[in-house]
Amino acid sequence: MKIAKNLSKSDIEKILPHRVPFLFVDEVIEVGVGSYVIGKKVFKEDEYFFKGHFPNNPIVPGVILIEFSAQVSAFMILLNDDYKDTFGYLSEVEDFRFLRKVLPEMEVYCRSELLDFRHNIARTKVEIFNGDTIFSKGVIKAYFVDTKGGLK
Repeated sequence: MKIAKNLSKSDIEKILPHRVPFLFVDEVIEVGVGSYVIGKKVFKEDEYFFKGHFPNNPIVPGVILIEFSAQVSAFMILLNDDYKDTFGYLSEVEDFRFLRKVLPEMEVYCRSELLDFRHNIARTKVEIFNGDTIFSKGVIKAYFVDTKGGLK
């Protein structure tokens, strides 16, 4: 298993096609390619979605937390040499629970573990946490295609 550590924002932008305001990974702490990944995000108080979710009581929307999880999870696949020219689409949320609110200026981490990868579909177990506090957890799937839109 190939391991990568401490990918910066510029490294991340070379791998993920997402850009601000829809890039939700600040740093990738560690990747065990094809096995697990840990990523980090600080949700700044000036993030676009806080204006409407909710005024005077801002919290990170659940869909943003799921997207953060999916973006972090993609590194397990995209750093594999056989899949470096692919693109992953979030395709299913099997089970996701929101246990605590994520508020502006909170630093959160996502740990994602690959459960299986068959027919270009990666199924991952994710947890969003800081220290011993788990904010969200669940299982998501992503479908990987080559950058021209076909199967790998």
